[in-house]
Amino acid sequence: IQLASYKTRAYAEREAQALKKKGLIPLILIKGKYVVLCVGSFTNRENALSLLTQLEKKYNDCRIRRL
Repeated sequence: IQLASYKTRAYAEREAQALKKKGLIPLILIKGKYVVLCVGSFTNRENALSLLTQLEKKYNDCRIRRL
């Protein structure tokens, strides 16, 4: 699940630490000028959807994407 994209890695790192404290496994990717913060590894879309609905409360534009 892609949560957000940032212009600096520091913001992504700070948010990743908060996600780790909640028991999630964050992943930071560099895409051009942006740093993309993702979370989770799922075997199917349905599993990702259950977490997505919870994360949408904080991350308005989060979405499911393949890596």
